[in-house]
Amino acid sequence: AEIPGGMYTNMLAQLKQLKLEHLLQRTLELIPEVRLVSGLPPLVTPTSQIIGAQAVNCAIDEEKGLPLFTTKSLQFVNLVKGSYGKTPYPIDPEFRFKLCGVREETPYDSRFYQKPTNLVFEEFGGVKLASNEKEELLLDLFPNVAAEFLKGKVESAYIQQIHAIEAEEEKKFLEEKHAYDRLSEEEKQQRLIDGLYHYSWITTQEDDFTIGTS
Repeated sequence: AEIPGGMYTNMLAQLKQLKLEHLLQRTLELIPEVRLVSGLPPLVTPTSQIIGAQAVNCAIDEEKGLPLFTTKSLQFVNLVKGSYGKTPYPIDPEFRFKLCGVREETPYDSRFYQKPTNLVFEEFGGVKLASNEKEELLLDLFPNVAAEFLKGKVESAYIQQIHAIEAEEEKKFLEEKHAYDRLSEEEKQQRLIDGLYHYSWITTQEDDFTIGTS
């Protein structure tokens, strides 16, 4: 099968980080074997990345003189175990036992699943971290990454709301100011007199203190 560009790039980056770029060709040669023993999963994200990372591990094992699959990622183990569902091609039970400790395909047991907490941000007006079904699913699938992403989304929406309120208040103030500026001097004086006439002259001690200290 043709190796996707993203899969190739990630394998190369993984080897470069370890200063083992010379193992790239051997890694590419090991991909068909890694894929076959794991049930021929399609080379699409995320299984392509799982296969690619494991091929890198196998190439490094071989370089060290160790048996293939001595080093294995948790994702590859889960793939072989059956946690991600049935594979297109049956997996050898003995290989599964060697890798995972079980011979039978073992689907993920949802009884042990703990749903991520959908936080409520009181400081942002009591908004929930995930506000709809799509965001809840995102939080279920990628709890750590989604939590940061959704929190940033909540903060951004809150800031935009505050700015909108401030803009509306400023617009209202300017409209009132322009209306006042258009008044004649007589109308302004009458408004002042009306305001003083209707002003409540009964103040609290706190008001008196404030007036006296201003």
